[in-house]
Amino acid sequence: MTTYAAKALIFYADKLLVLRRSSTHPHWAFQPDLPGGMIETDETPEVGLSREILEETGLDIPITKANLVYEKHIRTFDYHYIYLVRLDGDMPELNISWEHDQYSWQTINEIIEGKYPEDLDHFFVEVVDYLKTIKDQ
Repeated sequence: MTTYAAKALIFYADKLLVLRRSSTHPHWAFQPDLPGGMIETDETPEVGLSREILEETGLDIPITKANLVYEKHIRTFDYHYIYLVRLDGDMPELNISWEHDQYSWQTINEIIEGKYPEDLDHFFVEVVDYLKTIKDQ
């Protein structure tokens, strides 16, 4: 079965939204995360990402605001997508789900230079690696 996962780089000004997985999260408890997750079989990556963002943060992001910036076929049946979203206006109010227990707004450099556990979620590693490629843009 083919699986698709999508994460969002949600920027407000020059800061990126980073979530922390809660103790009740089934994988990588207390590790950093980005809004997003598994795409359901009847969804496009954009629709699934928009649903995941709403579920995890309370932000209703139209799929037209999400721009694909990274795509990787990681195994025979697994695909990862990273989308860029830039928020305008006032600082958004978040309502995070049970999957996460806190959030922060961090610069790209803060994320790249973060101290992470050795068993870090491989998708978050991909995000950090991607951010390294764009940090000076």
